Amino acid sequence: MAGSTLEPFNGDDSDVITPQDFMRRFLREMGDKKDEVKVKQFKNYLLSGGEADVWYRDLNAVVRADWGQTEAAFELKWPPMIVVKKAQTEYETELADTVLLEKDLGKKETVLGREVWTHVVWVDKMQKLAAGAKVAGGTMYITHARRGLPDIIKDKIHSTFKDWAEFLTAVREVDIEHIRDGAEKLRKEAEKQKAVEARIAQLAAVVERRDGRAAVQASPTSGIRAQLTNARISAPAQASARWPTPAAGANPFQNAGGGGQGNLFAAPHALYAAQAPRAPLQQQQPLEGEPRRILLAAIGRITQHPDTDAGRLAHANQQQDWFQVHGNVEMSVNTPYPLRPRRAPLNSGECFRCGLTGHTNFRHGCEAPPEQCLSMKEQQWRRVVTQALKEGPTVVCAVFASWDVDDFGRPFGGDEARFEDIADQGNA
Repeated sequence: MAGSTLEPFNGDDSDVITPQDFMRRFLREMGDKKDEVKVKQFKNYLLSGGEADVWYRDLNAVVRADWGQTEAAFELKWPPMIVVKKAQTEYETELADTVLLEKDLGKKETVLGREVWTHVVWVDKMQKLAAGAKVAGGTMYITHARRGLPDIIKDKIHSTFKDWAEFLTAVREVDIEHIRDGAEKLRKEAEKQKAVEARIAQLAAVVERRDGRAAVQASPTSGIRAQLTNARISAPAQASARWPTPAAGANPFQNAGGGGQGNLFAAPHALYAAQAPRAPLQQQQPLEGEPRRILLAAIGRITQHPDTDAGRLAHANQQQDWFQVHGNVEMSVNTPYPLRPRRAPLNSGECFRCGLTGHTNFRHGCEAPPEQCLSMKEQQWRRVVTQALKEGPTVVCAVFASWDVDDFGRPFGGDEARFEDIADQGNA
């Protein structure tokens, strides 16, 4: 066994290879040697005192002297494993269920000792499955497979193919730099969302400790945390018929009275009071094709949080995060804005001023008090989306001006509120 890399065979579950693989490696080491040599050397490849060694010694001398009989006896003792062949339906099921995930794009996997891009690994697997399902020569399941691809790849390939070979070649040849750039953007968005969720959990914990039973660790947001600790957060009353009277006070994070009760969800009247006529804003033309799809995808990525304490805190921070990214810009289809909890979906015929359905603000028809109005950014965003998704432009007049604050009275970007022109709407 000098120079051999084959471990002695024990014959039980402790072996790192199957009996059949052991026998094949033994025969490869023997090469073209005669059977007499194989018979002589075979016992030296068995682990001394192991199950295989005991088996070999129990063979009669005639069997041990003949290699053919020894090999037959070995196969009788350790019969070959029967490999279950996949049925065609199993290949079809696996073909339909195998998905390339966005989070895996731009990464590499080690296959047979070499690094391969994940989308190429997916292509190779799908090629084998299509062959096993006997559909490689046609188009069956291609539409389903394409629909399940991440948009980063799907946007770079055609929608129809003559067979699986053409489809998989198109996926394989998508520019890797395009995939890596798109995957990096997705990862950054995921990290940002994770950070927002962590902040929500952190602020929710602060609310639970608002009675002062635990101290809040100092941080860059310790000022807001301290104010939230003393605030009793309650949901706004239902606005479908009547809205509650706005709470007093200019800062929704400050105590307005005794007992630690603040007015986080009743923004001050003064912040919304200024009104002045303005010229109509530029109309957003309806979008078609790819621009429309991009807008719908952007809308789908925005989380509208539930109307709970934690959800309202999350929404307040969504607005602040939005301003950190975009600043004090005119709203457009390129500036997706978070929606206030409990308000209607975009382009649902809603009133842009309060975000509810059943009425519009055409000729000041909305009776919602100022503190129940949406932030001016969201009002303008709803107007932009409605115009972009309708078949024709909507007449919209800008008649409102307001302090630049979020739904909860906090100025964007600092302690001083800025005055800007924003759009009320007719939604005619």
